[in-house]
Amino acid sequence: MITLVGVGIGLLLVAALFLITRLELWGQVGSTLGQLGALGVTLWGLVGVGALMIISYLTLRRATP
Repeated sequence: MITLVGVGIGLLLVAALFLITRLELWGQVGSTLGQLGALGVTLWGLVGVGALMIISYLTLRRATP
């Protein structure tokens, strides 16, 4: 299950990068990250970490020793 969740998250990231590249949005992504600044990027990173923590908890609570 852990492997499936990891592969699923990886596929979502690759799909997002493909979509950004396909639609040629890298300039907008860069300007948005520049406008957010270091604190904004850090806070959004914490949101991502929190989401991964919840997913990990839901996955690992069913694991058998």
